[in-house]
Order: sequence, then structure tokens, then C-alpha cells
Amino acid sequence: MNGSRGIVFSPNGALAYNAADIVAGVYVIRTATNKLEGYLHVPLRTTSGSLSMLAIGRSGRTLLAMESDIFGSNQVLDLITLPDKD
Repeated sequence: MNGSRGIVFSPNGALAYNAADIVAGVYVIRTATNKLEGYLHVPLRTTSGSLSMLAIGRSGRTLLAMESDIFGSNQVLDLITLPDKD
């Protein structure tokens, strides 16, 4: 996965979410098999931005993606409701 910008895990550890700024999205990886399970497209709000951080809610159903612009400031990019894959 090119351009990794952060990894968070589902509360039970079954899935890893890897922010990839080059393709403006999040890779979903099944940790037991280390296989790509899916991809979540996250549209960037600025032309010069990239994904910089991820956080996951306690329930494992919500992912928070943050964008960093070329000046290094962070802004909330999107709240993503995750499908139930565990």
C-alpha cells in the first residue's frame, strides 16, 4: 500500500484501516489473513490536501478521517459509517 498515513484497528482487532493519501482513501485489511478486504474512497476537501490521521469509534462502526493541507493544519474531513464486516 503506497503512501500509508496511519492505521487504526477495529475494536476486536479483526480489521485494520490504513489511510492512503496518494489515492485519497482508506484500505480495509482483514488482520487474520493480511488480505485486502476493501477500499473506502474519501474525497479530499482541498486540492493540496492529503489524509493525515484516522480514528475509530468505540463501537467500530464509525471512522473519522482527517485531512492535512500543505501548511500542516488539520481539519475534520469526514465521518464514515462502516459496514458490518466483523
